[in-house]
Amino acid sequence: MMDRSAILGAFEALFRGTIPGDIPVNEVSPGDEPLAQAINQLFTFMREIRDFIVPLAKGELSQHPPEVRNFMASPFKELHSRLSQLTWQAEQVAKGDFSQRVDFMGDFSVAFNTMVIALEAKEKALNKTIQRLGEEEQRYRLLFDEEQDAVAIYDIGSGHFFNVNRAAVERYGYTQEQFLSLSLADLFHGRALEMPRMWEEEHPGEPRLFELENWHKDGSCFPVEISVGAFSYGGKSFVCLIIRDITERKRSEAELLRLATTDVLTGLANRRHFLDLAQQETSRSKRYHRPLSLLMLDIDFFKRVNDAHGHGGGDRALVAFAEVCLTTLRKTDLMGRIGGEEFAILLPETSLGAGREIGERLRRSVEACTILFEGARFGITVSLGLAELNPGEESFDALLKRADGALYEAKDQGRNRLVHSG
Repeated sequence: MMDRSAILGAFEALFRGTIPGDIPVNEVSPGDEPLAQAINQLFTFMREIRDFIVPLAKGELSQHPPEVRNFMASPFKELHSRLSQLTWQAEQVAKGDFSQRVDFMGDFSVAFNTMVIALEAKEKALNKTIQRLGEEEQRYRLLFDEEQDAVAIYDIGSGHFFNVNRAAVERYGYTQEQFLSLSLADLFHGRALEMPRMWEEEHPGEPRLFELENWHKDGSCFPVEISVGAFSYGGKSFVCLIIRDITERKRSEAELLRLATTDVLTGLANRRHFLDLAQQETSRSKRYHRPLSLLMLDIDFFKRVNDAHGHGGGDRALVAFAEVCLTTLRKTDLMGRIGGEEFAILLPETSLGAGREIGERLRRSVEACTILFEGARFGITVSLGLAELNPGEESFDALLKRADGALYEAKDQGRNRLVHSG
């Protein structure tokens, strides 16, 4: 007879998850063979189902469904097929195919389809963002590279430049690769130590303007105007330097200053500039108790020169007179054109006696000068008035008035002579 308790124990073990190695019914009495065979088949089927369900519950789809066909195996086979299909569709979604939809798994289908729709919407938004960022990067790159001023991004942490535009490469003579290995000291030399204060003081987020000198790769120096702005990106600190070459502007400023302070014809200091410098020198002489003298000069009978040789000849005489004086004077002396044919010479560190010697030397040099103009040769003479700054005089005007008085006295005495104020 069949051991019924053994059969029940085997099935109980199967349902608990323990799979016995032996078939429950091995020995049967005559007449029990059909029942034993049915029990053994059932047990084999149940074990196949168990072997299939356990991996399936863990998401493993490599296990093949049981070959048998019955009401128990069919649902598991269908579940396996649908999970396999779902896995394939999920792989397609992962590859970017958001057309995948599931309609064979009830509530899970709704969740899956909702997820795919959301992923598709997010991908479209992401693509738009990427496209917008790409367009903005292209615009930035275009503006960056086409900017006429040199633009350099400096990495504070590394101490080297992070990026530079085409104008920077062309202006400084370095290649792009060479530039990225440079430090501030390569461009600003000794002023590089001051640079951090430029972006750290007071308003670190606001651009600030500075004028400095920069150095080219070949060692030449040129003036620049720099706009400095600090910013952070990706956890790093950077500084944007917009560098404008102001060489031409400085030349223009120097030329404007020259025109504003210089007599165009003779190249001497004009009246206003001479008086400003003379007042400064007067104050210095008073402060340090140093001697200071002033010569006032007037070309004799200049109207006759103009009448005889025209204004062109008169201009040539003025230029020649200035050249003779500058050749005779010391480097520390200051000469200016005060009026038409009237000039003044400030003599620092010069007493009245020394000033008289200089004045006489000037008078003789002018008298010996021969002027050539349009084939004509002619000469000129000059009258001079000399005065020394007195201890009680506080301004240059008093000195100027006394020297001017001495000049008029020289004219009254017959011209081509020097008279000094007592």
